[in-house]
Amino acid sequence: MKGFSLVEVLVAMAIMGAVGVAVLSALVTSSKTVALTDTKETARNLAETQMEQIKSQPIYQEGSAIITCPPGYSVTINPSDARDMNLRKFEITVFYQGKPIFSLVDYKKY
Repeated sequence: MKGFSLVEVLVAMAIMGAVGVAVLSALVTSSKTVALTDTKETARNLAETQMEQIKSQPIYQEGSAIITCPPGYSVTINPSDARDMNLRKFEITVFYQGKPIFSLVDYKKY
């Protein structure tokens, strides 16, 4: 007899199904990783842009350096009260959907 038996066909289908599930699982994991990386990279860029804007101003005034954020993102600026050696510390935190994603601490010289 020529051809495949029913058992051989079922085994081949089971193997193909297992391989398909593994490939789809890998695709889902990689797409989640890419989305998370994109979110963190956007947050880092926002924080760095915000800090550069603060540094470009001669004197920092509350609310004067807020940048426009993409939907879902927000930025908070926490300047230190102390000024040591003509330096002022700034902590910039970027939130995505209300959760902190990235924080940047830097200093501005006065």
